[in-house]
Amino acid sequence: MTDREKLEKVLEYVTQREDKFYKPIEDGKYEPGSLGAMQCMFQAASFQQMRYFIENLLEV
Repeated sequence: MTDREKLEKVLEYVTQREDKFYKPIEDGKYEPGSLGAMQCMFQAASFQQMRYFIENLLEV
């Protein structure tokens, strides 16, 4: 497995985790500004930063 393939697998995982945390907010499970919504946003933002980093590595 090449380094690019490994990065693509990690990117797929990170994107799934990001979506997992954004989905409850999009579905209206949490009220905007609630503690649960803020926790989900924080987790999703963490995965989003990793996703951006990996996407930039793949562009090089």
